[in-house]
Amino acid sequence: MIYHAAWHLIGGKYDMHKITILGTKHSLYVNAADLKGASLIKYKGRSQPRVVYIWRALASRLKPDLVIDAGVNYGEIVLSAVYPAHAPITVIDANDSLRPYLLRSLREHPNSKQFRYVHAIASDQNRDSVTFYIDTARSGDSSAYHLGDKAFEEVKVPSVTVDSLIGSSEAQDKTLLFKLDVEGYEWQVLRGMSRLLEECREAAGCIEFNMSYLKDKGVDIGAYLQFLGERFRLYAIGHAGKLTEIKAPYLEQANAYFAEDPSCNDLLLVKSADTLNRLKR
Repeated sequence: MIYHAAWHLIGGKYDMHKITILGTKHSLYVNAADLKGASLIKYKGRSQPRVVYIWRALASRLKPDLVIDAGVNYGEIVLSAVYPAHAPITVIDANDSLRPYLLRSLREHPNSKQFRYVHAIASDQNRDSVTFYIDTARSGDSSAYHLGDKAFEEVKVPSVTVDSLIGSSEAQDKTLLFKLDVEGYEWQVLRGMSRLLEECREAAGCIEFNMSYLKDKGVDIGAYLQFLGERFRLYAIGHAGKLTEIKAPYLEQANAYFAEDPSCNDLLLVKSADTLNRLKR
């Protein structure tokens, strides 16, 4: 189900803790009883400083026409930047318990009228009902993969492709900015937005890329990296915006980089060298 955040008023009582995101005047509402919420309180809304640094630079310098955040959680990444007034911003998350916090934050953002919230798992198929596992201790670890011994709530939610949410008329010859943080499902999401990526003139995105987690879930990392390398230029996101290109042979280079920087869990994907040049200006 799709909600236009600017039109959906928050009702009822929720235990909301308000943060002002570090370096901005933007509000972020979280549940302090959630370990992810507590982490955001501790770090003033910037629990992923590497990604935030790159995301804000991309939003500022690329002037995107379309913005997508799949696995938005509380929205700390997408809410950390300001976007062109013409750009629709689609945020997707499967954890419905986060909706009141997220929608209140979206409503108070400078681009509030441009947000569209979609309650679903972003994937490579449109389905009415799929299983999603909500981590009851830390919402950010919720996943379409089984959580094993962790305490979780099993729910049924729809799955959607990004291509089904964005029409060709919206995408043709446009600049796309995207973020995917869906606990190992990033490959499926990318397959489900292949048309959009093909139609956009320019595209750049941050994706979670935790090699140990992907291995644990049985993902063929070599095939995944080959898929990425055929469509994008790949960069590991280091401290303070430092980017290191991951080239073929992709798996060998990725293994070498992440062995040197084990705290790196993200990749920057860019469609062309021109995109990166704009980022470096």
